Amino acid sequence: MEELKRPEPAPPKKPNIVVRLLAFLLTLALVLGAVALVAFRDKINLDSLKRYITYRTGDLFFTGTPAGAGPVERGDVLRATLEGRELLNFEIR
Repeated sequence: MEELKRPEPAPPKKPNIVVRLLAFLLTLALVLGAVALVAFRDKINLDSLKRYITYRTGDLFFTGTPAGAGPVERGDVLRATLEGRELLNFEIR
């Protein structure tokens, strides 16, 4: 008895050049959008903050938490320095 051979599957077709170009452009737009969001995130946050408070040149805003930081509790002492100069030093009561 002779075995039936299945025909070889056809190699997958490459997408049309227009589809490939569109996919590339969409990917590029997503990447550039993500980069812009990261680059301008703090500017966007500060612009929205302007609605609620007034701030001036020299004001400091802390937009993140250092690694390993925990909750602030009574008795903790908070210190802030900038270029070796102590700006804040107070105890939480």
